[in-house]
Amino acid sequence: FPLVEAMGHRLPIVAARTAVTQEICEIAALYYSPADPMDACLTIEQALQPEFNKQLIKNGQERLTQFDWSWNRYAKDFVRLIDMVC
Repeated sequence: FPLVEAMGHRLPIVAARTAVTQEICEIAALYYSPADPMDACLTIEQALQPEFNKQLIKNGQERLTQFDWSWNRYAKDFVRLIDMVC
């Protein structure tokens, strides 16, 4: 997951406001409307401001510790979901 990798590399995240990005990042990202390029530009500019940048990085580091992002956990969850359906 690129967003998780970005958090792991201590990078600020600007992402489209979609259900999946908000589920992954929660408060570790700034969000823009996916259909609005100007909103994306303004949000990137906001993320580049030192106070937002530092806070996004801090929130990303905290988010990484709140959940097991490993592929091993993902595979186990995936198998569990398949078992539930079958």
